[in-house]
Amino acid sequence: MTFQHDEEHDARATPDSFETAGRAPFWRRRFRLRFSTPRPAFAGRLSRAVAAAATRLRRPSPSTLALVTGAALGVALLLAPNLRSILLDGYTRVVGTLSSRPDFIIRKIAIDDAPHVSDAEIIAALGISDASTSSLSFDAHAARERIEAIGWVRAAEVRAKPPQLVEIKVTERSPDALWRRDGKLALIDASGAVIADDLDIAKGKFGGMKKDQLLRLPLIVGPGANTAAAEIIAFSAQARAAKVKVLSWTRIGDRRWDLELLDGPRIMLPEDAPKAALDQFLTWAKDTDLMKHGFQVIDFRDISEPKARRAG
Repeated sequence: MTFQHDEEHDARATPDSFETAGRAPFWRRRFRLRFSTPRPAFAGRLSRAVAAAATRLRRPSPSTLALVTGAALGVALLLAPNLRSILLDGYTRVVGTLSSRPDFIIRKIAIDDAPHVSDAEIIAALGISDASTSSLSFDAHAARERIEAIGWVRAAEVRAKPPQLVEIKVTERSPDALWRRDGKLALIDASGAVIADDLDIAKGKFGGMKKDQLLRLPLIVGPGANTAAAEIIAFSAQARAAKVKVLSWTRIGDRRWDLELLDGPRIMLPEDAPKAALDQFLTWAKDTDLMKHGFQVIDFRDISEPKARRAG
């Protein structure tokens, strides 16, 4: 590159004119920077040279990789007018070259906090199909989405730590209820998300839980009932505290609930203010032997005037 002095500017500049016209003194006169090599071509050769230099590194550390990549991008930033394409080209060359080195092949996977999810399930979701996946080209975001598609997983953190490590931390869902619909039984959390949908207690399929743990969970029944699971989980705890044994909670028309008591009547809750109706029933149940009276249905849909019907 060469510098060319602006002679025309010098001819107009005099000691007196600097002060009156506000022109800069001679040591701050303009210079035009000319390149003997076209800038895009120069930057392209530079990115190839940096990539070639990277191949000669025996075992580049993350800091070395950052230094090499930063040098390529920094010089390209100064010299290239077509900045975006040059930056991407230089970065792709450096990372592509280093990614193919065996020093960056993923060989270690650390998994934390996943008691109900097997390591095999998580590793399969990572998408590391063979022993040639580089930690530099590994897509942690896509791997996290695949892991979070596993029923038990509520959230996951996936981090690639070059040169050879991937770390995974899993937050599991809380098993809060059983959901029966269309003859199928599923394990769900309070949000209604399905944790396991192939439960069969008779065949010993407990969705990763123990049988006695499953039987303590509230059972909700009906299409769409899972979307209102949080409400029933709270109602169920309230009934259990009152020592009222509820067999199931059935969603009616996606509007309200019916309670099926164990060895007792069906309780019909209203669409509006179901908690107030439940409170009234539980208070009544403390002082009334429901079985002795032979009630089959107790209707609280009109909370101001409950109705009870006996069998027959």
